[in-house]
Amino acid sequence: MDDVKVFLRYVFQTKNNLTIAVQTSGNGGNETILTNLLDPGDKLVVAVGGTWGEKVVDMAERHNLDTLVLRKGLGEIYTLEELEAAITQHKANMLFVTHGESTGGTLQVLEGVGDMCHKHNCLLAVDAIVSIASDPLFVDRKRMLGKKTPTPYYFDVKRLAVYWGCTEENRTFHYTFSSNMLAAVREALAQVCEEGLLTMWERHKKNARLFWKKLDEIGMECFVEKIENRFNGVTGVKIPKGTDQMEFLHFLKTKYAIDITPGHGPTLGKAMRVGLMGQNSRPEVVEYLIEALKDGLKHFGHTL
Repeated sequence: MDDVKVFLRYVFQTKNNLTIAVQTSGNGGNETILTNLLDPGDKLVVAVGGTWGEKVVDMAERHNLDTLVLRKGLGEIYTLEELEAAITQHKANMLFVTHGESTGGTLQVLEGVGDMCHKHNCLLAVDAIVSIASDPLFVDRKRMLGKKTPTPYYFDVKRLAVYWGCTEENRTFHYTFSSNMLAAVREALAQVCEEGLLTMWERHKKNARLFWKKLDEIGMECFVEKIENRFNGVTGVKIPKGTDQMEFLHFLKTKYAIDITPGHGPTLGKAMRVGLMGQNSRPEVVEYLIEALKDGLKHFGHTL
């Protein structure tokens, strides 16, 4: 557990001693943020970029938060001015944004957002579940993160902090962690630390751009049109007109053992989501994937 804390601080680029892992899903992580930092009636701004932002809106409603929801077209991101106008208008206690939105493959720019929130005495919460280690994220530079009402037992960060040894108190049992999951997290973080964030970010950037270039060459399109709005870990790829999405993905899986997830929520039937993360972010993987996509296009009657 001590190794995981040290590795996490490096990956998140923070010196905050209270940097821990909660054994839950990404949604559980987001709910941990809301339930530990906000009370019912507190004001929240959620900048929705796709499915994951909508889930946070749902959570906020369940916890009786006063929520202002921002929505833009799929593939678009928010400007600093739009975010500042929203938190000023709503007198928000917290702004919640999704860094890498895998619904369509957008990357929300965070430069200046932390300082802007700090100026307005507003907390900044960032969902970086998919984008962590594939795109640059500096937690201390972004200024991310007296609650009155009790938090859920499982997500109680104060208890978790004691369990993880982040306080001067003796460690006390909170709940039983899965040793397999803890070991897997430690190993994954160790690999990031060994490669180095700068090298890893550059590798993901290079291979994402190679993939986008190759897609263009075979006549396929990225769901997010502007390159500066895309993120490196997940690319939304438009489904060719006249082609059934699930049949196309089934072809790739059965013939090439490539498992690509379909669109989610508003992108269902419109795009498939290609993850080039971690060990899959390699040139040879990109080349293999492009050849499979070319074969799929031919199989379903598309000319190249």
